[in-house]
Amino acid sequence: MSKIEIWKDIDGFNGKYQVSNQGNVRTCDYYGKGIKFDLTKTLTADGYELVGLNKKLHYVHRLVAQAFIDNPNYLPQVNHKNEIKTDNRADNLEWCTVSYNNSYGSRIHKYQKPIIAITEDGEIEQYPSVKKASESIGVTPSAISNALHGKAKTIKGRKLMYERQFYNE
Repeated sequence: MSKIEIWKDIDGFNGKYQVSNQGNVRTCDYYGKGIKFDLTKTLTADGYELVGLNKKLHYVHRLVAQAFIDNPNYLPQVNHKNEIKTDNRADNLEWCTVSYNNSYGSRIHKYQKPIIAITEDGEIEQYPSVKKASESIGVTPSAISNALHGKAKTIKGRKLMYERQFYNE
């Protein structure tokens, strides 16, 4: 873990803004006077930090990753290794795929929530995910999703619900 703060110019802004390996962002030409000034971060509704650069908002974690983390495979997303969305230190970030990011750590993607199916005979079937339920029952994931959200009463004679709904009823 690097304690020394290293600053790099942010690509595309001609030296006007810099980002640090500690997750800070500053202007290098505050009001055209050459003064360096840390930019105020704001939070999105889902907890990520943003800064305004030339009147456009940018995710801080992406700015840090672009400046400090190699991405030879052109991976599209940046993951917070410790799952703290405001910890934008370079050593806490990694480039990754969408599926890796969605299933990382304690995150539960909507398709990974356990499913309960109750057959016409009253038997209970359990599936770890929408995908597994769709494969086992022989329907598409969207058909499973429709049943889970009340758009279909049954699928192949089964009433479906999320496991947490089953145990809370």
